[in-house]
Amino acid sequence: MKKKEVKSMLQIVLIPILLSLVGIFASYYLSKVQIDIMKDQSESELRINILGLFAEKIVGTPSEQELALRLLRVLDSDLHQKLAAAIAESSDKSQEIIDLAKVEQNLAAQRLDNEKKEGSSSDILPTPIADICSSFDKSTKKIWKKTYLKPLEQGKWNVIVKTLSKNSTQDSINESVAYYNKKFNNHQFISSSSGDGSKPVILIASGIKDEDRAREIARYATNCGIATESYPYREKNTLSQ
Repeated sequence: MKKKEVKSMLQIVLIPILLSLVGIFASYYLSKVQIDIMKDQSESELRINILGLFAEKIVGTPSEQELALRLLRVLDSDLHQKLAAAIAESSDKSQEIIDLAKVEQNLAAQRLDNEKKEGSSSDILPTPIADICSSFDKSTKKIWKKTYLKPLEQGKWNVIVKTLSKNSTQDSINESVAYYNKKFNNHQFISSSSGDGSKPVILIASGIKDEDRAREIARYATNCGIATESYPYREKNTLSQ
């Protein structure tokens, strides 16, 4: 067979194959772009829906206002903090809602701080949650009390796992402490008052000198099944990060 004929045969066979491959890759690329666009649209629409629901509930009943504040947790940390701060500074909300807004404001600040620390250096990777859980779960009540429950002292850090109603009786506070101590038998918990003294709280750690250590304990409690809103606060007259 002549070279010219061989070349023609190859063209006849290969050109359709190449066109098919180009079509496949083009379809894949377009599909990927469409999926990314849809994903961005979905996230934007979700954010708008959440903000709409927040705006609706934050002017409703006390229980609806509490739900509105909880909804902020699914937003990005910066918006979570700004909206919570706006409610905390509001003059037309009850003290109960303002206190809850302060809790959310502190949670958002912790989220922002963790994000900042975890993304501050490409050479320092954040400690995996699984490693944090494993590390703290190896403790015992005796070790935990000796290591993480120091006397409350101004300027040092405490870690809240639960904020109770300001109308809680001493019996109900004791019951809450007993519940945590029974459920998590390798840790020790105590009760105290919140930073502004308005509500009783359950602490998993107190008198911690190092802020980073307190934040790590709060991260552990939040992510390893102990609490949904654990956060550190510095012992002083007002509740703050």
